[in-house]
Amino acid sequence: LFYLLIILVVAGLVPSARLASYDLPAVQAFDAAFGMRAITNVVLIMALLGLMTVWNATFFAGIRVLEGMASEGLIDGKWILRRDPQQSRVAPVLLMFLACMVGALIGRPLLLPIVSVAGLVVTLLFLFVCIACLVRRRRQDLVRPDPSANDGPGTGSVVGLGPFGQAHPGF
Repeated sequence: LFYLLIILVVAGLVPSARLASYDLPAVQAFDAAFGMRAITNVVLIMALLGLMTVWNATFFAGIRVLEGMASEGLIDGKWILRRDPQQSRVAPVLLMFLACMVGALIGRPLLLPIVSVAGLVVTLLFLFVCIACLVRRRRQDLVRPDPSANDGPGTGSVVGLGPFGQAHPGF
């Protein structure tokens, strides 16, 4: 909700042509509109905290993915798997740390292709799941759900608009 409010306020404060010329649009729009450095600093700190939460979640999710791949035998688990559930392994943490640092040092030239490919993959996965559901629905031996159990009109709308919610990484 905070980010939505920031977008609405910034869009209303500064004309779009001027906003497009800024290096940090949200921060500089608040600075131009209010002229108070304190408000600008709050927006900057909130943006930094938002980035840190995303980095933290990605970091620990990457460690869990490595452990999951090792437990399924997709990669060598000698350095990844834990013998004791209470014990932390150093190798996956260091590997994710190095990957994050390399990504941060390379920056935008590395991140834009990754985001583009990830958006395409998520959209294709959504398409394949929809196709699989349609194929399964046509099979006669499946038990049909009760049509009187309505999930509401919003469910189909949200699911149907999923691929269109992809944001272009250049924006």
